[in-house]
Amino acid sequence: MTTPLQTVKAKFDSKEKLVSQLITHLKPMEGESTDEFKKRLMTVSNRKLLKLIDRHS
Repeated sequence: MTTPLQTVKAKFDSKEKLVSQLITHLKPMEGESTDEFKKRLMTVSNRKLLKLIDRHS
């Protein structure tokens, strides 16, 4: 069984690339800039990010 980090690295090369893909599918909160949104997503666990990308791909 692979860990969420291993899955992120295998499918997206890095967490930054995964977050960049997610930003195209999700909307920031009202009044939040894209940079702030990206920063917030970078603090989310890899497991949650993978669930989000599965739902929105």
